[in-house]
Amino acid sequence: MDATEVSISKLHLDDEIQDFLKEKGVKKVSEEMASDLGKHLMSHIKLAAKELADIARKEFKKGKKDK
Repeated sequence: MDATEVSISKLHLDDEIQDFLKEKGVKKVSEEMASDLGKHLMSHIKLAAKELADIARKEFKKGKKDK
């Protein structure tokens, strides 16, 4: 909550991420791969947050105009 960074050292231990990696044939996750995964996921989280904030701003402005 309010975190802006991913705990890289533990990220690859998440069950869903482990399942995904197993499906992709990854048996062991190196520190470098865990770091790359964390950066990739954070970039997607930040993009999604920006998109949601843009939608919220538009709705807020629309609501103010309707009053």
